[in-house]
Amino acid sequence: MEARRRAALLAHSTPWRAISPASCSPQGYRTAILNNRACFEGKAVLDVGAGSGILAIWAAKAGARVVYAVEATSMAKHARRLAAANGVGDVVVVLEGYMEQVTLPEQVGASRGQRGRRGRSRERREQRAEREGEREGGEGEGA
Repeated sequence: MEARRRAALLAHSTPWRAISPASCSPQGYRTAILNNRACFEGKAVLDVGAGSGILAIWAAKAGARVVYAVEATSMAKHARRLAAANGVGDVVVVLEGYMEQVTLPEQVGASRGQRGRRGRSRERREQRAEREGEREGGEGEGA
């Protein structure tokens, strides 16, 4: 049941659509990441609960500009070594600590899977309301 739930959650994110519940394996994730390079190229990526850092390594190999891999356990030191051994130690930045406690060096954009459709729709409505409010406020001041 856990694999189905994880697959359902990941299905909302574009690169993960390539993964079926049956292929929720490391090879399935690798294929999804490397076959969707456009989702990673030149971007700052965040891997929370990085563990060994394998997803961060694949994101770096897919062309991410930088990957912040946050890991709360001592696995962080192993993730650093693995990233270096795979030739992406300069792209993967491993931050040891809980996500709530670490400070990212830069803003990392949320992916569709993290915000979902409702979050984006709400954000668009708020932006539209701001623009309309500015127009109404600007017209009222000059009259």
